[in-house]
Parts: sequence; C-alpha cells; structure tokens
Amino acid sequence: MLACSDTRVNNIYGLFYTVISIIIPLLLILYTYMRILRVCFSGSKQTRQKALSTCAPHLASLLNFSFGGFFQILQSRFDMSSVPNMLRVLLSLYFLTCQPLFTPVLYGLKMSKIRIICKRLLCGEV
Repeated sequence: MLACSDTRVNNIYGLFYTVISIIIPLLLILYTYMRILRVCFSGSKQTRQKALSTCAPHLASLLNFSFGGFFQILQSRFDMSSVPNMLRVLLSLYFLTCQPLFTPVLYGLKMSKIRIICKRLLCGEV
C-alpha cells in the first residue's frame, strides 16, 4: 500500500459499501428468483421447463457478474501477497475476460441453431 497512514477505516467503509452495493442486492434478487421458481415448480412440466430455460441464464449471468465484481473489490481492499501469483492474475483477468465472453455464450445457447451446433461439437457428431 502506498498510504502514509492507517487505512483500516477506509477498508471498513469499503467493505460496508461492498455489502450494500453487491451482497444485499444479490441476496434480494436470489430470493425473488427462488420465489418465482417455487411457484413455477408447482405447475406443469412445461411451466417448469420454461421457467428454468428463462431463469437459469439470468441467474448464471448474475452470479458470474457478482463474483467478478466482489473479487475485484476485495482484491483492492486486502493485501493479496499471500495468494499465489497465478491465482491473482487469473482472478484479476476473470472480470475482464470471462464476464464479457460468458454472458453472450450463455444467452446464445438458448437459440436452437447454436445449441445444436454446440451439441454436435461436444458430442462428436458430424
């Protein structure tokens, strides 16, 4: 750290802000999705499938974004010298690379043509 004085107060404020800006909204969103899914799972099989196909990409994208943002904030608040360098680099690049790549692929898999091509590539069918 390049501070001339104790930074604990700034870190406590930063962690408090992290909880308010990331964790509380994430928990509220997850709670509402669980309520939605509970109602949908009490319905027919078609309702369950439609709910999962709609909610799963949203939840995966939300968790992906929240993890990246949460790690970026924590990394700037704490001394990360005890974490292996390769892991630090990987997690630092996660927010810059995985988030922008993961979300379009996830939503693209809902499109039937892309899904069929991906299944063929993964299963080895020609």
